[in-house]
Amino acid sequence: MDEPRKGTSCCGVSARVVDINAAPLQPSACSQILAAWRFLVFVIAPIALIFLLFIGDDPAYRCAYLILLMAVFWITEVVPIAVTSLLPVFLCPMLGILTAKDTSSTYMNYPRSVRHAALLPCFMFCSRSWPPFYEVNMTLGSS
Repeated sequence: MDEPRKGTSCCGVSARVVDINAAPLQPSACSQILAAWRFLVFVIAPIALIFLLFIGDDPAYRCAYLILLMAVFWITEVVPIAVTSLLPVFLCPMLGILTAKDTSSTYMNYPRSVRHAALLPCFMFCSRSWPPFYEVNMTLGSS
């Protein structure tokens, strides 16, 4: 079975049938280099910035370490941005910048969560009706 054959589902939607015994695809050299680069940035960035933790006992230096580490992770996207945005939840208490209660209260504030949940449908509607976003949505396959 060299080529995948086409099938039809019960709703009339065409589907691809793929041979599960076929050899898996090998990653390209470019994707392997990108994975190695991401790993190196993930390991080297915290080590390169660690001097900020030993300059003094002031929490400002530890906070600078956290901010610069997040900036490097955000710019290079070595980890997903959502994971990077949650780093302070774990690192602020570990580095002694804030207590766990203070840190989590800024992230999990109930009125803020309700406000964001209430505004989500508005953003979804606006993104579909505003012309620049309408073209983007059309390319993603939504109507």
